[in-house]
Amino acid sequence: MANQEHLDILKQGGEIWNKWRQEHPEIKPNLGGAGLKDVDLSRTNLSETNLSGAKIGTANLSDANLSRATLLNVNLFQSNLSGADLRGANLAGAEMSGANLTGANLTELFSVRLIFFSELTSVTLVLTTLHLIMPSSMKLILVRLS
Repeated sequence: MANQEHLDILKQGGEIWNKWRQEHPEIKPNLGGAGLKDVDLSRTNLSETNLSGAKIGTANLSDANLSRATLLNVNLFQSNLSGADLRGANLAGAEMSGANLTGANLTELFSVRLIFFSELTSVTLVLTTLHLIMPSSMKLILVRLS
């Protein structure tokens, strides 16, 4: 369950949240299970934040810092994660159908099970193991790991 104080700060906007994170670097925020659907979290520092079970579908997380975040069973359906930093994040069981990961950094992911991307271009996948679950009617055209 999300820490209500953390959730209240986040609801004040990304700028206030980022300032609070700078002032309290020792705090590992807990937003687990929070309902953040359609919220603009672009350029927000969510590094090392617990977002397990959060409902973040269709949210804007472009250029957000989600490095080392815990995103177990999170719903990121059709979310915009373009340019997001997901280095070292735990995405086990994440629902990411239709998510936009253009330019996202997915290096050193702890665990991930991704279900279908509408856009997956210019994504960094260094030292990443992906288990792609795709309908049998779909074909995987190109996977380039560099």
